[in-house]
Amino acid sequence: MSIYITALASISPLGTSLDKVWESYKNDAHLLEEKNIGSQKSWVAGLNDDAKQEIEALKNSDLKYKSLDDTVLFAMYASRKTLKQAGWSSKDNFGVNFGSSRGATALFEKYHTEFLEKDKASTLSSPTTTLGNISSWVAHDLQTQGPEISHSITCSTALHSLLNGVAWVKSGMANKFLVGGSEAPLTPFTIAQMKALKIYARGTEAYPC
Repeated sequence: MSIYITALASISPLGTSLDKVWESYKNDAHLLEEKNIGSQKSWVAGLNDDAKQEIEALKNSDLKYKSLDDTVLFAMYASRKTLKQAGWSSKDNFGVNFGSSRGATALFEKYHTEFLEKDKASTLSSPTTTLGNISSWVAHDLQTQGPEISHSITCSTALHSLLNGVAWVKSGMANKFLVGGSEAPLTPFTIAQMKALKIYARGTEAYPC
């Protein structure tokens, strides 16, 4: 049995189209900037203004999407582009497997802060920070009836999505699978975690690493 990757899409500081991403890879310059994240100054590579506007438009396209974390919105954005490229439709009943190593960082930090201040948790704090919420929202947005899987395997999460997709197709339980990973880790606590591990850039040389 031959298994093919028929389409590919992403959203990141490298760009939102395959051409832009490829141009970024060929460019010798890095995309890191020193910015204030919370009260910390840190090296980060964020989305450009055009990409931010596209995510904002997606967020405002449906009332239900306004309460979602960026990890979900990024996955939905990339999934829509992938489906269009592949020529799939909801009738294909493809499976969805999106993983995330860090999860809903921005919302988790927001709800935790609210809890510390009010001693109460918001109703949406559980469903919008649950790991399975990425794949389920992508499947909902694309209206597929196929299986939905979520997982987290540290730095190889997205590659494990690919392995899972291949396994499902080989098993005969699905003909097509949409796979990927999504992270939105530029938040104060997440960056503090990386700094605590001593793996965060502190240099000011040409390639801070």
